[in-house]
Amino acid sequence: MRNDLINPKPKEVDIMKKILQYHTGYYKSSGGAETYITGLVKNLDYNFEILADALPGYPLIDYPRKNVKIIRFKPDNYNIASFNYRFINRVLFPYRLYADIIRIKNKRKYLKRAKYDLVHFHDSGVGGALTKLSYMLKSAKLFENLADFSYVEPKILTIHGLSCLMTDNPMVKEQEMNFIKQFENIICVDERLYTFLKGNLEDDVRLWHVPNSVDTRRFEFIPLPLDNKIKIGFIGRLEKSRGISLLYELINNLPPYVEVYVLGAGNSMDIEKFKSHMDMTKIHFEANLNYKEAHKFYRKFDILLNPVIAEGISRVTLEAMSSGRPVIMLDKGNRYPVIDKKTGYLIKNDIGGLLKLLRYLDENRNELKEVIENARKVVEKEYDNNVLIPRIGEIYEEITG
Repeated sequence: MRNDLINPKPKEVDIMKKILQYHTGYYKSSGGAETYITGLVKNLDYNFEILADALPGYPLIDYPRKNVKIIRFKPDNYNIASFNYRFINRVLFPYRLYADIIRIKNKRKYLKRAKYDLVHFHDSGVGGALTKLSYMLKSAKLFENLADFSYVEPKILTIHGLSCLMTDNPMVKEQEMNFIKQFENIICVDERLYTFLKGNLEDDVRLWHVPNSVDTRRFEFIPLPLDNKIKIGFIGRLEKSRGISLLYELINNLPPYVEVYVLGAGNSMDIEKFKSHMDMTKIHFEANLNYKEAHKFYRKFDILLNPVIAEGISRVTLEAMSSGRPVIMLDKGNRYPVIDKKTGYLIKNDIGGLLKLLRYLDENRNELKEVIENARKVVEKEYDNNVLIPRIGEIYEEITG
């Protein structure tokens, strides 16, 4: 193994239990599950190993904290670190498929010899090129053996989202549920996931609903500047599920009193597609910002537009509320802690309704001050890392005895 891919090993910490975190994409520009795992390893007193996929430019073995070891498994995952051109992706699809198989087998070998007290999974199946091929061949069980973790005990799964709730394709549900049914212990980050699994799993499966949490010190409360123009922010993946169609309509019908700041996540194809839909001179745009710098982006705008289509709130809503930025979401399902006109704003998926709300807020800016104070209070009380992460620790102890 090359020396330039290994960071020096720090002095070991004498903590009894070791928890393995199994997650595909653990890299600097990632949020989501990566942020969830980072919160756990920073706030719980265990030895942790994070098992992830190798990525170009990242060390294969790393020690970011004295109680944390990251192991990245070869071959490099180009499903995450995507190439710049669509035709290269097509040409190298067989390699990406082969690499996925070898990488999962390497993880399997490691898990079978590793010593641990618990393995915490964050992936819904094999993913990547393997899942794409199984959909192409219309076979949900094509790679079922690769997603078989029956040899791992004890284990727990956190469900961060389900694709089957976003599509009518029955094979998507079959594939995800085949994977999920391996687990007797499951954490759901939002209520809809919990309710769905409660109705689709056996009664002996232990389910917990523990929402995503936020570091309220890092995402500190910053008063709204409220300049001449209202600044609208968007943070998220540049894909349909994030509600970018409404963002497109806002930019293409931009009122003179509104500015738009977009922090987009995605591969080069996603970014190129986004840019092709509008005049980029109308907006302030950044892509794939290192998540360690994400808290600074919230200071650039006054209101977050988070028109995510799926029910729930997503992490950026909590981060915005913690930062003193009210959030606009679609009025669909349970959006708590976003309460219309109290801690945020709920609208229909309609550009006319959005523009009407922005006009109202431009003319009633004092209302925003009360809304952001309420938003910050509810996040501090119910969603702070110090409130929710200890609940994960309690679940760990319950499972490991």
